[in-house]
Parts: sequence; C-alpha cells; structure tokens
Amino acid sequence: MVNIFVNGQNEEVEKINILSYLKSKNIDIDDVIVEYNSKILKKINWENTFLENDDKIEVISFVGGG
Repeated sequence: MVNIFVNGQNEEVEKINILSYLKSKNIDIDDVIVEYNSKILKKINWENTFLENDDKIEVISFVGGG
C-alpha cells in the first residue's frame, strides 16, 4: 500500500498505475486531465506511471456549459 494525495485528500491505495487508479474510481478517462506531482501528465504515460508514497495527483474534469 502507498499513501497518496488526490485532489488534496489523503488516500491509501495499492501500488498501481494512474490509468488503473482512475478506472477503479469510475472516472471517465476521456474527460479528465491529470496533474502528477505538479506537472501535467500526458495520457500516453498514465499506464506507465505508478503511484508511489506521497505522490500528489489532481484529477481535473472538463465541464461544459454555456
């Protein structure tokens, strides 16, 4: 288990990659971007980036409106 911060909230999770984490939370991966330790992480890297202790991720959703 690793201790991470997601959108400012502390969370303990299995050591998994970001893509698997998002899917486990039922997050629509087509409608979000991920900031990983203060840098925008390209979707192509989500599968190869594994969560480690004290990582900070922000999951940012796109919201449409008019």
